[in-house]
Amino acid sequence: SELLDSYEDEMRSCKVPSTFLIEYKGAKYSVPPYLINKTVKYKEVMEKLCIYYQNDLVSEHQINKKNTINYYQHDYKNGLIGKFKDDEEIEKITSENLAKFKDLGEK
Repeated sequence: SELLDSYEDEMRSCKVPSTFLIEYKGAKYSVPPYLINKTVKYKEVMEKLCIYYQNDLVSEHQINKKNTINYYQHDYKNGLIGKFKDDEEIEKITSENLAKFKDLGEK
């Protein structure tokens, strides 16, 4: 169908790196860390970057022209869980590191 063709055309795909950030128009956007090394598809829809894995929408970010790194706090935190033992340490590292990225916090 025509609709499906235009949907496929706009979609781009990439393999998710260990930072679980994908690049789009010079900025970077986080996806859930379980997608590291997997291929996601993404496209821009009305000022938002929509990221799909196996046709499921897994992440949606407001397109951000000012901030080059756009992490969701829960993605970042989940990415740390495998590396540290206790929740308190994870919370502390998450807050400290996210404070380094401007205008962040929960979206």
